[in-house]
Amino acid sequence: METALDDRIAVSTIVRNQRARAVDVVAQFYFRDVTASIAQPIRRLARFQKFTLAPGESKRVTFAITAKDLGFVGQDLRANSEPALFFAWISPSSTSGESVEFTLLGA
Repeated sequence: METALDDRIAVSTIVRNQRARAVDVVAQFYFRDVTASIAQPIRRLARFQKFTLAPGESKRVTFAITAKDLGFVGQDLRANSEPALFFAWISPSSTSGESVEFTLLGA
Protein backbone atom coordinates (compact mmCIF):
# COMPACT_ATOMS: atom_id res chain seq x y z
CA MET A 1 0.00 0.00 0.00
CA GLU A 2 1.18 3.53 -0.73
CA THR A 3 -0.02 6.77 0.85
CA ALA A 4 0.96 10.44 0.53
CA LEU A 5 2.36 12.63 3.32
CA ASP A 6 -0.96 14.49 3.66
CA ASP A 7 -3.18 11.36 3.67
CA ARG A 8 -4.65 9.43 6.57
CA ILE A 9 -4.49 5.65 6.52
CA ALA A 10 -6.54 3.18 8.50
CA VAL A 11 -5.04 -0.03 9.86
CA SER A 12 -7.48 -2.53 11.35
CA THR A 13 -7.83 -6.07 12.62
CA ILE A 14 -10.45 -8.22 14.32
CA VAL A 15 -9.80 -9.22 17.93
CA ARG A 16 -11.59 -12.33 19.22
CA ASN A 17 -12.10 -13.63 22.73
CA GLN A 18 -11.89 -17.42 22.52
CA ARG A 19 -12.02 -17.89 26.29
CA ALA A 20 -14.97 -18.90 28.45
CA ARG A 21 -14.85 -15.65 30.45
CA ALA A 22 -14.71 -11.93 29.72
CA VAL A 23 -11.24 -10.50 29.08
CA ASP A 24 -9.80 -7.00 29.14
CA VAL A 25 -7.89 -6.28 25.95
CA VAL A 26 -5.30 -3.67 25.07
CA ALA A 27 -4.89 -3.52 21.29
CA GLN A 28 -1.66 -1.71 20.48
CA PHE A 29 -0.58 -0.13 17.19
CA TYR A 30 3.16 -0.33 16.54
CA PHE A 31 5.18 0.73 13.51
CA ARG A 32 8.73 0.65 12.26
CA ASP A 33 10.27 3.16 9.86
CA VAL A 34 12.67 0.98 7.86
CA THR A 35 14.29 3.69 5.73
CA ALA A 36 14.44 6.74 8.04
CA SER A 37 17.35 9.13 7.66
CA ILE A 38 18.30 8.50 11.32
CA ALA A 39 18.09 5.28 13.35
CA GLN A 40 14.59 4.38 14.60
CA PRO A 41 13.28 1.87 17.16
CA ILE A 42 12.48 -1.66 15.99
CA ARG A 43 8.85 -1.09 17.02
CA ARG A 44 7.39 2.19 18.17
CA LEU A 45 4.05 2.35 19.99
CA ALA A 46 1.83 4.94 18.33
CA ARG A 47 -1.66 4.27 19.72
CA PHE A 48 -3.64 1.84 21.82
CA GLN A 49 -7.27 1.00 22.64
CA LYS A 50 -8.56 -0.65 25.82
CA PHE A 51 -11.84 -2.59 25.88
CA THR A 52 -13.53 -5.68 27.33
CA LEU A 53 -14.71 -8.65 25.28
CA ALA A 54 -17.38 -11.07 26.47
CA PRO A 55 -16.84 -14.82 25.94
CA GLY A 56 -16.90 -15.53 22.18
CA GLU A 57 -17.18 -11.84 21.26
CA SER A 58 -15.24 -10.23 18.38
CA LYS A 59 -14.46 -6.59 17.72
CA ARG A 60 -12.88 -4.74 14.80
CA VAL A 61 -10.15 -2.39 16.02
CA THR A 62 -9.10 0.44 13.70
CA PHE A 63 -6.32 2.98 14.07
CA ALA A 64 -6.24 6.10 11.85
CA ILE A 65 -2.65 7.22 11.26
CA THR A 66 -1.20 10.35 9.64
CA ALA A 67 2.32 11.27 8.54
CA LYS A 68 2.65 13.33 11.72
CA ASP A 69 2.06 10.14 13.76
CA LEU A 70 4.88 8.44 11.83
CA GLY A 71 7.31 11.33 12.18
CA PHE A 72 10.34 11.71 14.40
CA VAL A 73 12.65 14.41 15.72
CA GLY A 74 15.44 14.97 13.21
CA GLN A 75 19.05 15.92 13.78
CA ASP A 76 17.98 19.55 13.58
CA LEU A 77 15.66 18.91 16.60
CA ARG A 78 12.55 19.61 14.49
CA ALA A 79 9.58 17.33 13.86
CA ASN A 80 10.13 15.45 10.61
CA SER A 81 7.97 13.22 8.40
CA GLU A 82 9.71 11.84 5.35
CA PRO A 83 8.93 9.38 2.59
CA ALA A 84 9.77 5.89 3.83
CA LEU A 85 8.94 2.19 3.95
CA PHE A 86 7.04 1.17 7.09
CA PHE A 87 5.95 -2.01 8.81
CA ALA A 88 2.89 -1.85 11.09
CA TRP A 89 1.45 -4.21 13.71
CA ILE A 90 -1.70 -4.37 15.82
CA SER A 91 -0.97 -6.72 18.67
CA PRO A 92 -1.27 -7.18 22.43
CA SER A 93 2.47 -6.61 22.93
CA SER A 94 5.59 -5.32 21.21
CA THR A 95 6.85 -8.86 20.60
CA SER A 96 3.88 -10.41 18.79
CA GLY A 97 1.67 -9.97 15.74
CA GLU A 98 2.01 -10.13 11.98
CA SER A 99 3.17 -7.05 10.14
CA VAL A 100 1.74 -5.22 7.15
CA GLU A 101 3.87 -3.04 4.91
CA PHE A 102 3.16 0.39 3.45
CA THR A 103 5.10 3.20 1.81
CA LEU A 104 4.74 6.87 2.70
CA LEU A 105 5.28 8.87 -0.48
CA GLY A 106 6.65 12.40 -0.80
CA ALA A 107 4.47 15.44 -1.46
